[in-house]
Amino acid sequence: ERTNGVQLRLHTSHIRAVTDEHGRYRLTGIPPGARHVLNVIAPKSEPWLIAEQEFSLDPKQTESIVDVRVFRGIWLQGLVTDSSSGKPLIGHVDYLALRTNPNIPQKFGLNDWWQIHRFPIDESGHYKVPGLPGPGVLLVRSFGKTVYPRSVGAEKVEGYNAENNYLPTTPTGLPLSNWNLIQPIDPPVGAPSHAINLALSTGAKVAGRVVGPDGAAVSGVEVLGTVEREPFFESLKDDAFAIHNYQPTVARNIFFRAAGNSLVAQLRLAGTPPSNLIVTLQPAVTVKGRLIETETGDEAAGYDLHCESSRHGSFRIDDVMTDENGRFEVKGLLAGNVYQMDAANQHRFSSKKNGFTIDLTNAKPGETIELGNVTEKKSK
Repeated sequence: ERTNGVQLRLHTSHIRAVTDEHGRYRLTGIPPGARHVLNVIAPKSEPWLIAEQEFSLDPKQTESIVDVRVFRGIWLQGLVTDSSSGKPLIGHVDYLALRTNPNIPQKFGLNDWWQIHRFPIDESGHYKVPGLPGPGVLLVRSFGKTVYPRSVGAEKVEGYNAENNYLPTTPTGLPLSNWNLIQPIDPPVGAPSHAINLALSTGAKVAGRVVGPDGAAVSGVEVLGTVEREPFFESLKDDAFAIHNYQPTVARNIFFRAAGNSLVAQLRLAGTPPSNLIVTLQPAVTVKGRLIETETGDEAAGYDLHCESSRHGSFRIDDVMTDENGRFEVKGLLAGNVYQMDAANQHRFSSKKNGFTIDLTNAKPGETIELGNVTEKKSK
């Protein structure tokens, strides 16, 4: 079924079968209907690509024959190590073809999220993943204790969009923060395999402490930005934090929050870090208001609010939804910051028509501010 051009699919992994020595299979329990999708997952012993076949079943049918062609790729292989120690890494290597690749077969696989991280790196650091000749990318994710930066090398890939941090791959729309290293490749046509070794680098680590407004240690602190391009807050075990993969020539914004978003702080680190790095939390600003739908002038009920950007860099806020009267309350904001907000409901993707600005340049820590009605033309 398609709604607004988007196909809805139910997860039916319980309907499965294994092919026999002749490649034959039999699936039972499939309901009648249109646009079913059959996925074929080949064994890892040969470089077969995952295949999919769309089919429909008429209510009058009791049986249908659906043949699927599976495409054989080439092996992409090599070693994945730490650049400093040379030791092998624990993790996975994935492959995606660029959309400009002329060798992409029809019904090319790798279209489902659960197929990501299918090929782990072995104990010796060796990886082996099926792919295609022509332009593509290898993507490495480490799951060991060592912390590596995210999305390294993405800027080397042709067609990389730095604004939204996405690559023109098939499939598209995969956030690059899923991986540590993005390695462009272009294996020649006719080669049975392609070998390339991959290395990850940790960079420098900067240690610090976070304290409350009174200078005392605070428990339950969450921090965002200690790992470059990591999009989520992480919880600290105590008042100590470590900024990973730090480069003095690249400014880093780190955000802190605690006590149910009532305490916040922001650290902008650039150049040589201080030997005694201490971050002091301050009372957060709370903002209230009513969202007005700019096209209709109606109160915008059931809209999700999110922060697109801020003066101090990327900033995630907790999910906020307007009530039946379009009212909202945003907590955990930083005095002195300026937030560019956007809003969308479940029937309309973000169009920036309902965006507004929260300007806290002159706000005081701990203040609660009423914005009143907000639209793109009437924001405070």
